[in-house]
Amino acid sequence: MKIVLVSFQNARSDRNGVACHIRDTLAVFTRKQKNISLVTPYEWNTLPDKFLRKLSKALFWLYEKTSWELFFFYHLNSIILHLKNNCKRIETEETIYHAHDIISLIALHRLKTHRKVIFTAHFLVEPWREFSQANLLQVGGLYYKKIESMARDSLLMPQLQIITVSERNRNLLAKMLPEKDIFSVVYLGLDLQWNSEHLEYSQPKQPYVLNVGKISNVKNQIALIPIAKHLKAQNRQVLFLLVGPIDTIEKSRIDSLIIQEGVENYFQFAGTVNRDTTYYLMQHSLLYLHTAKMESFGMAIVEACGFSPPVLVFENDVIYEIFQEDREGIIAENFSATEKADLLISYLDSTEKRVSLSDKQTVLFTSKYTIEKMYKSLVGIYEH
Repeated sequence: MKIVLVSFQNARSDRNGVACHIRDTLAVFTRKQKNISLVTPYEWNTLPDKFLRKLSKALFWLYEKTSWELFFFYHLNSIILHLKNNCKRIETEETIYHAHDIISLIALHRLKTHRKVIFTAHFLVEPWREFSQANLLQVGGLYYKKIESMARDSLLMPQLQIITVSERNRNLLAKMLPEKDIFSVVYLGLDLQWNSEHLEYSQPKQPYVLNVGKISNVKNQIALIPIAKHLKAQNRQVLFLLVGPIDTIEKSRIDSLIIQEGVENYFQFAGTVNRDTTYYLMQHSLLYLHTAKMESFGMAIVEACGFSPPVLVFENDVIYEIFQEDREGIIAENFSATEKADLLISYLDSTEKRVSLSDKQTVLFTSKYTIEKMYKSLVGIYEH
């Protein structure tokens, strides 16, 4: 059995959750001495590989300069061709392809392989909608419809088995694909280690509350500002440390409101850091506070549960699946900013409450989200 992980991302160095998951999977299977390899547009340096990389970059540059969706569409198609060629290069009779994004799955559909194909769906929304939400394609436009058609066709490959990362994710797929009825849920397993030699950001000198995620409307960090305003009124100084890549429009909106409310001393932005640094900051934080409106899985929540700080999470559509029956740590959607701030203060003021919640969440992590549990689940699917 030869397992081939396929991704359009630079999965060896990108820092988002999907890339980290691919690296985790590659590492644990390699450690177990399984035959596993990685296919991305960055893995080989033959002349065709170099040409397709340059073509892809040129097409995206033209798209940025002109906003013509034609260029973006062919940028994606050059990546699809690159992945298809590299998958074909290493295919054997025993190969199982495991794709981690819709572009990779389209490439495998174009490959017309008879080998088994597994797809881990990390969707927050339908994959074609992700292009419109990122302002790359206009909803209903010609190239939007082309991508939607390509994605739907690839998802209906007869030899395809779909893995979802949560029940919420499976429900989304079931609505998208009523023709298919096999969606295995495999929770992303995590190996919580960090190397002090790789740190990219210093721990703040004062105690801090950590938030991890792209600074964006969906991750909802702006909701921390009314809480900070209430803390200021109570003469309580708490630092919110925000870690993650930055959407400049959302960051500008947050900065304006921070200045307007006079809470500049309550916020610090770390920007994009590597995983070692994120784990280091989690382990040394006083408390982890997650504000996202929605998640496909909520990897950062689970990562934080594996470390020592207690985790508080704004109520969203996946959090009850992560926390199971335990409602402690979930901040109800209808709480006012004052109620949220008071709840936060109650944990900041009580070491006993923080330790109690942290202990429960550590047990939860160990029972569901270790790298070994994920490995056993994937092996079962591959062998089946």
